[in-house]
Amino acid sequence: MKKILSIKIPIHFFTFKRSVSLFDVMKKSKSQLYMLNNGIYEKMTKRSKLISFLLNTKDEDVLIVIEGEDASNIQHHLQKWLKPVSHISFG
Repeated sequence: MKKILSIKIPIHFFTFKRSVSLFDVMKKSKSQLYMLNNGIYEKMTKRSKLISFLLNTKDEDVLIVIEGEDASNIQHHLQKWLKPVSHISFG
């Protein structure tokens, strides 16, 4: 069964290493990654598109939407990654 998960993350938490790690986890999963920029959702299909998106966003926060069968596994990965950030919650 498909699940949809969203999370808002401050842009400064997206280091190059974290961005590549997120994309690699998504690529191995059965889920799709979308990000919101200036009111437009973009599907992240390539690592270069994700990096370009993060470098060009003018927003302070990035809304991530994960859709798929194993969205819960991605959520677990993100929770470990964001453990030091207590004010971020999943929707």
